[in-house]
Amino acid sequence: MPLALRRLSLVDQVADALRHELDRAQWSTQLPGEHQLAATLQVSRSTVRQALQLLHREGRLAVKRGSRWRPVRPALVRRTAGGPKVPGTAAGGAKVVAMISSLPSAEQAWSSILIRDELRAQLQRAGLELQTHVLAQRSPRSGGAALRRLLAHTSAAAWVLASCSEAVQRHFERVALPALVLGSAHPGIGLPAFRIDLGAALRHALGTLHRHGHRQIALLLPRSPFAGTREVAASLAEAAPWLRAHGIGVAVREHESATSGVGSAIGSLLASQVRPTAVIVMLPGDALSALGHLHARGVRVPETLSLVCLFDDPYLARLTPALARYACDPAVFVRRLARPLIRLVHSGVRPSSVAVVPEFIRGGTLHLRDAPDPH
Repeated sequence: MPLALRRLSLVDQVADALRHELDRAQWSTQLPGEHQLAATLQVSRSTVRQALQLLHREGRLAVKRGSRWRPVRPALVRRTAGGPKVPGTAAGGAKVVAMISSLPSAEQAWSSILIRDELRAQLQRAGLELQTHVLAQRSPRSGGAALRRLLAHTSAAAWVLASCSEAVQRHFERVALPALVLGSAHPGIGLPAFRIDLGAALRHALGTLHRHGHRQIALLLPRSPFAGTREVAASLAEAAPWLRAHGIGVAVREHESATSGVGSAIGSLLASQVRPTAVIVMLPGDALSALGHLHARGVRVPETLSLVCLFDDPYLARLTPALARYACDPAVFVRRLARPLIRLVHSGVRPSSVAVVPEFIRGGTLHLRDAPDPH
């Protein structure tokens, strides 16, 4: 099934940019005027006004007649007349689902934005509001102090942890807040996780490359505090007996996330005595960087070297040749996530973990080197 794309409107893109600034506490008392925001974002005042009204409906902004828009603290709760507070409720009365991400929207993969946008739409249809919070997490143990501050000022009926460090996941498990992981859970973490099965994608990629005659394969892994990288490394370790039995060597190169880190890893592989004939890359952005560095070194893809990515992003289909990759329809994935999340909010029923096996899209970067191995 091809990847189903849902295009973000200009209003949604402006709203995302404003959410990012609100998450960073860029404006403590009031926002700039609509004219200034329109000039800064290079959009019309009408577009800015629609984005502001969208955030107002989400409970992120408030305004009085004749005054500028002002941020609303995310810890808002609603009081019933003479009654107790209703936790996890936004200004408009809708229950709040809070999503924590390590990256602001401007730095996220487009596929992650598609998933978040689809989740927001499905939650809105169920009468729920999705609020996003950016929490920098640069190491496996980072995020603790900032997380405690966030929890002290935020009331949510449920939490979604997207690309979170081990420290953040472990804190939610320890304090027993209603939460699930969007992505892979770290080893020993018992929170329910909704993830794309990267281990299955890696095993399929290794088998496919083997059938295409590749015996020297490289795997590029980003240095990251997130669990997906560990999941791929663990899957490779589990496949070690099969790799040995079929005479396949896998050279692993860890790299920094910047394009220069990918370039250093590619240079190291090409300078090795036994050069790989195929490279598996984990993330789409790193795959794009790898293509650029290979081209700069005169390495032709796929004639000289095959390239496969374990994730998908819409722009990968626009490359020439299109990249061999593993894809999951965001709408289908989010439906698997939204239903148990909504039950968690309304009834407190803890969901089971779900691993979705992605579909292999062959693309044009996979080269058949010789006759298929009979084994």
